Amino acid sequence: MPALRDIVASLDRHTVTNAAVAWLLAITGPLAILLAVASKAGFTHDQVAAWIFGGYAIGGFLSILMSWMYRQPIGVAWSIPGAILIAPALDHLGFAEIVGASTATGLLIAVLGITGWVRKVMSLCPLPVVMGMVCGVFLPFGLKIITGFEDDPWIALAIVVAFIATSAMPALESAAARSGRLGGRDRRGDHHGPWRPDGTSAFWSGASEYSIARVFVTCAAWR
Repeated sequence: MPALRDIVASLDRHTVTNAAVAWLLAITGPLAILLAVASKAGFTHDQVAAWIFGGYAIGGFLSILMSWMYRQPIGVAWSIPGAILIAPALDHLGFAEIVGASTATGLLIAVLGITGWVRKVMSLCPLPVVMGMVCGVFLPFGLKIITGFEDDPWIALAIVVAFIATSAMPALESAAARSGRLGGRDRRGDHHGPWRPDGTSAFWSGASEYSIARVFVTCAAWR
């Protein structure tokens, strides 16, 4: 296992930025899904608090532990599609039955992971079918942007404009990089400003800024 000083020595602006992006996404968009499902299911405040604690505190602790033990990024998180399916399941199942089904699902996933059978199972499941199921779960949330124009058109318009603008950022950044002008670098290959000789930015990352922007747009869309 790595020593604490090795972990601290490995921290730089890239790792901190990536961690900040993942943290922002985890505590905003997915949390909004939990709160929306809990509100629709009629959960009490204590049940919502326990649900959030179980999903974030336990998942965060296990992510740190597994990453530290195996010296590679291993994230442990709750299932967003699984959380979304809880609300409609409560229409015909009791709360105790939902808890039992979630427990059984967790045990099954643990067995598949420990035994290595998950590879065989996934090889038998066509990827387009799996992605179609995931798309079916998230589609109602994406379609809410349409009804959002009726409820609050200015917020919905801002979300759409921000999404289009951030989607165009990688292409614009790539075009600027090809032109040799990004970061004060001219076409003759002279390096000025925050650029290293290998052509990478020394102080900021366009990809990181793009990711952070997309996080905020996604978070606003979940609302």
